[in-house]
Amino acid sequence: SINDVLQPIAQPDFEAARERSRHAPEGPFPGVPTLIKDNQPLAGFPTLQGSAAVVRGRPARETSGFLQDYLSLGFNYLGKSRLPEFGFSCSTEPPSDPPVPNPWCTLRPGRANTLEPEPRRPCTASPEAETCAIFRQLPH
Repeated sequence: SINDVLQPIAQPDFEAARERSRHAPEGPFPGVPTLIKDNQPLAGFPTLQGSAAVVRGRPARETSGFLQDYLSLGFNYLGKSRLPEFGFSCSTEPPSDPPVPNPWCTLRPGRANTLEPEPRRPCTASPEAETCAIFRQLPH
């Protein structure tokens, strides 16, 4: 499965998501599947911040206001996704877990905030092949 190769999911919640999908939520994105980054408190889930320094196993008592607003749009979360330690890096290589590879070239770490392929660059296994400098500039 894709999760076995990329390992992007820190805490899956597939069965509950399947159950939530049986009840049509309201909002402009009814039932659209999504993942919640593991730096946002979600009631019933621990918030691990991608770090071994965070106490594991303590579920959040409340969902953050941001997530409440986000989920009120109708999104159906499938679980919590992994992220770099405390979100401080442009690639997901936490010290306590295997890295999340680039989905377009699993030989190198993935870029943060994009699932777009980068056709201009060859797929290589060298550490220099993927750096924070590849973020694209937005047109003015």
